[in-house]
Amino acid sequence: MSVEDLDKIIADADPSAMQEIEGVREIAKEVGQPLEILEGDLPLEDVENLQKFRGLKAKLKLKSVMFWIWLKGAILEFGKKAAQWGLAKKKETQEAQQKMRHWPLQSKLLFYGGIVLVSVTLVFIYFAFFKKSLYYEQELFIRSFEDISQQSWNLAEDETPETFYNSSRIPKNIFQLKKIVVNIQPSSSSGSNPMVALEFSLEGASPEVLLEIKDREGEVLDQVQRVIEGFTFDELNSVEGKREMTEKVRVAINRRLTLGKIRAVYIQGFIIKP
Repeated sequence: MSVEDLDKIIADADPSAMQEIEGVREIAKEVGQPLEILEGDLPLEDVENLQKFRGLKAKLKLKSVMFWIWLKGAILEFGKKAAQWGLAKKKETQEAQQKMRHWPLQSKLLFYGGIVLVSVTLVFIYFAFFKKSLYYEQELFIRSFEDISQQSWNLAEDETPETFYNSSRIPKNIFQLKKIVVNIQPSSSSGSNPMVALEFSLEGASPEVLLEIKDREGEVLDQVQRVIEGFTFDELNSVEGKREMTEKVRVAINRRLTLGKIRAVYIQGFIIKP
């Protein structure tokens, strides 16, 4: 390889480096001396170091040029193979399309239906697991007061607030008592031995109080019977009498409980005999 060829390679790879070399050559022409004589005024050690530096720089330039030549060839080779692969795939696609044209209608519907189903499934998975759009922003039920203790709400003056315990978002703690039959006090409109058959549902303030009622159900039923025995036939045969009875039953049960309170007592069944 001649010096002119090396200069051409360097100029193609790094034009700025070639401009620097040409500038040094112009300086040498102005002083009327070759490049080698310009180093004559330097000390011997500096001249040797300068020659080593120039040799190292030339090697680096040559390696850089060789790398760019290799990279250019690699890109061209990759592009050639990619074009061949694309042509082959295009040919395969065209052949597949030709075959699909001869498919029966049922096969075509199954094929395109499968594509649509897969696409919809992927979109569903994307929104479900990455966008979280299929999840509720908050839980439907309040599990603990601690979770909402730091929150605050501003209610409009014309907005009716929702009662906490009657909210549909609060799970109901309901316990069904066994059916009981109780002799009640006679009245002027009843016989000498009136009776009433009752079924109650108890709404507890917490799940723990329901467990306590279940464990002490016999004691609870005894308290309920004692309360009902004090009512007359006429009292229990009226709406106000029933309300008073359920309230007294609630108070009597709460006196015995230790793990919580009963919020309300509901009459599920009521049969009265004069």
